[in-house]
Amino acid sequence: MSVKVSLERCDSYNAEKLAALFEASCAAAGTDVSGLISKKGKRVVIKPNLVAKKAPGASATTPPELLEAVISVFKKYTDDITVAECPGGPDSRAALDGIFSVTGVKDVCVRTGAKLNYDMSQTSVRADGLAVSSSIPVLSVIESADVFVNIGKFKCHSFTTLTGAAKNLYGVIPGLEKVETHARFPSVETFSEFVCDINAAVKPDISILDAVSVMEGNGPTAGTPRFMGVFGVSSSATALDCAMTRLVSLDPERIPILAAASARSMIPEYEIISHDPALAALEPVITDIVMPDSKKSTINLLTNSFGGFFAKRLAPRAYIDPERCVGCGECMRLCPRSAIDLVPRKKTGGSKNYCVIRKKDCIKCFCCQELCLRKAVDTKVNPVFSLFG
Repeated sequence: MSVKVSLERCDSYNAEKLAALFEASCAAAGTDVSGLISKKGKRVVIKPNLVAKKAPGASATTPPELLEAVISVFKKYTDDITVAECPGGPDSRAALDGIFSVTGVKDVCVRTGAKLNYDMSQTSVRADGLAVSSSIPVLSVIESADVFVNIGKFKCHSFTTLTGAAKNLYGVIPGLEKVETHARFPSVETFSEFVCDINAAVKPDISILDAVSVMEGNGPTAGTPRFMGVFGVSSSATALDCAMTRLVSLDPERIPILAAASARSMIPEYEIISHDPALAALEPVITDIVMPDSKKSTINLLTNSFGGFFAKRLAPRAYIDPERCVGCGECMRLCPRSAIDLVPRKKTGGSKNYCVIRKKDCIKCFCCQELCLRKAVDTKVNPVFSLFG
């Protein structure tokens, strides 16, 4: 049975226009909002992408205008709407409130009357077809929803190459649990299998993929915004991701999460619905997307050759620039392998300490790069690659 993926052009984050586009896209994708409420119930939980304390405009998080648009559509049918997200790191109320405030989400909830979730209690969810885990720890508020809406942000990702709607479900796991799962699944292959397990256990009724302004380069937080102008909706997160991946001239099989999902038959056949003939034909919108430094084609070719012999020896790794590091220690506290030390600064000036990654203990997950608000974490490429241009 095939699913429908609605793809439409969208040139700005205008809340009123986005609300109309969202409602029409849901109807086109077979996920009519009023029908879902009538069939499943009025308790709606919306999960945006709030990966870090980033202000709107950085293309790292869900724009507040899009969240407001989605809430406004559901408000026609119910007042029981909750916004729930658990970014990586500490999940204290103060930490969450800081992220909700900076990203603009808190203001949206105040204006619209939607509830903002601070309850980080979790439920263990089991499902058929789990490959690398026996159960998935999920925020209780999400598990108790009648209608669950998943708002992904389309970005390059230093660890998983791309992140979209399927990877966005990693945020249903309480914050510090994320640190533990990265430690349990250190390779991109095993981590991708775990993300597929989450998608097998937690199934959104509607997945949205915001590709109006995307992030290329060293995403999901340290890259560069780029206009793409596409908005997508589907009942299938993996199908939506596949379609959007083709719109940036990439093969979904090159994306570890989608390759794992394909191998597990988790990507249904899908039909593209669009008023734009080019989008309907999945003609690329971007043909020169800048990949993360860790995923350049030459690097991947060499590190994946000979059964992965060179992977651990030559693969790019995270490097903390001492000139930009202020020694806050956030990366050290949240490193899945505790592979970061705070050391005294030899030269005078600046902060007293700075962070250093122990190369032998680093699993190259790039969580430090993702969580650093000062973009002090770069990707260090082995000098051998300079021979290949």
